Amino acid sequence: MSAVADGARGIEFDKAKVDIIASLSHPTFVREIRSFLVHAGFYKRFIKDFSKIALPLSKLL
Repeated sequence: MSAVADGARGIEFDKAKVDIIASLSHPTFVREIRSFLVHAGFYKRFIKDFSKIALPLSKLL
C-alpha cells in the first residue's frame, strides 16, 4: 500500500489499494491470520488502537 504525504492533510493512502485490502476474504487458516496480522502490523502506527482491534485475531493463534 502506498502513502502520500500532504503537508496540509498529513498522510493519506491510495483509496484503490485500501479497497483491495478491505475486499479480501476473511482468513480461515492460522497461517492466513498470521500473514494478515503481519501485513496489517506494518500500518499499526496509522491505526488508532491497533492492538485492541487485532487482539481477537491474535487470540486465535
